Amino acid sequence: MTQNQATRQLGLQESVQEAGTAAFGGYGMAQATHLFAREVPAPQRAEAIEVAPRTWFLRLGIVNAGLFATDEGLVLVDCGCAGDGPELLRAVRECSDLPLHTVVLTHGHVDHAFGLWSLLEAGERPRVVAHENITAHYERYAKTHGLNTAINFQVPGENGKAWPQDRGDFLWPDTVFRDTLELVVGDERFVLRHAKGETDDAVWLWAPERGVIAAGDLVTGYLPNCGNPRKVQRFAEEWADAAEEMAARDAEIVLPGHGEVVRGAEAIRDELTTMAAYLR
Repeated sequence: MTQNQATRQLGLQESVQEAGTAAFGGYGMAQATHLFAREVPAPQRAEAIEVAPRTWFLRLGIVNAGLFATDEGLVLVDCGCAGDGPELLRAVRECSDLPLHTVVLTHGHVDHAFGLWSLLEAGERPRVVAHENITAHYERYAKTHGLNTAINFQVPGENGKAWPQDRGDFLWPDTVFRDTLELVVGDERFVLRHAKGETDDAVWLWAPERGVIAAGDLVTGYLPNCGNPRKVQRFAEEWADAAEEMAARDAEIVLPGHGEVVRGAEAIRDELTTMAAYLR
């Protein structure tokens, strides 16, 4: 790399960090360039915010997760980057000492589906649920690890890997579904719906007894990224369909994959219908 190229890349990384801090909250360039490194955490401690009875919004750093306590155990939605693992464990245990019953992956992106290792090493044995397309998603990740390393400005961690590439690098689900799956945990329903948005394996969770949606990256608190010169074209119309379907639930709380919690049925409908109109 020439000095001019290095200067341009540094300037780009600084711009990315400034934008990321505004959009993602707990954002640090070290983790942003080591998304697959277990030893590189977010620059601040994870925060667990109780947004409804026995329902927590977990701010892990770059991404968010959701946690639901039931009489049968915990339901966790997403698990962050690899480096978020220890803070995820601490935040979950700060909320509850119940066993981890189920983990729902909203999609297979490297910042949402790779932090569970710390809970597994602590002895938890949850069921892992995802959409059936996550398998092909992971397989593409493995085949294109070099490309993803380059376009996402990744640097190898202590294990020598900058991106997941071997089968053991991935969290493979125990249960997959195609359109809709209703889970019953502790006599409470959690309805999973497939959608297409940033990815073709996107899932959102509806907890009707609580009036809570865990939306993953279908809701991010910023303008939906339907593709750019460094990424593939994404699914604008299907994303709009999902936004309208979520809006029709009259939820009181939406837990987004990035950004801030959305509260109140009117505010949620406004955000989701506005997003759908933009996407269309």
